[in-house]
Amino acid sequence: MGRHLHQHRALDDSRAWRTGRRGARPDPHPHGPHGGGPNRAKARGQHMGRPSKLTDAQKVEARRRAEGATRKELAESYDVGQATISKLTA
Repeated sequence: MGRHLHQHRALDDSRAWRTGRRGARPDPHPHGPHGGGPNRAKARGQHMGRPSKLTDAQKVEARRRAEGATRKELAESYDVGQATISKLTA
């Protein structure tokens, strides 16, 4: 079946952009891929990322205890991974 005049490929915008016949394609994300939201949140001082499993007091205590215990022992006592403890003592 043939195409109707309004369905003709030469008039299809998406194909025209791909072939370069309409100049530069407009930026689909003018404020970044997330609409600028993360940048605005950081400007307000909001925390970004996953919440910490340890409280500030637990972090201080773990750093103090790190001198006499292994990372594995500390990780088990706080129910966290060894990498979490490693980040504290680095």
